[in-house]
Amino acid sequence: MLQHRVGTLVVVDVAVVVVASSPHRAATFGAARFCIDTLKHTVPIWKHETWQWGSDWSTCAHDASPGASHGE
Repeated sequence: MLQHRVGTLVVVDVAVVVVASSPHRAATFGAARFCIDTLKHTVPIWKHETWQWGSDWSTCAHDASPGASHGE
């Protein structure tokens, strides 16, 4: 499960919660890593910036690819 906040956040605010469960720890961490990497790769929420004279969204978002791995 992924849940993210909306609205204005500052750098230290928690923006996303990732919840994963499996019988084995490594699989759980892998699933959580896949979720957050896919979110970061496909959703421009990480790329919105606000400055003194305005704000803008990134154009770097991509469509999600089922089964794809997105490394850092």
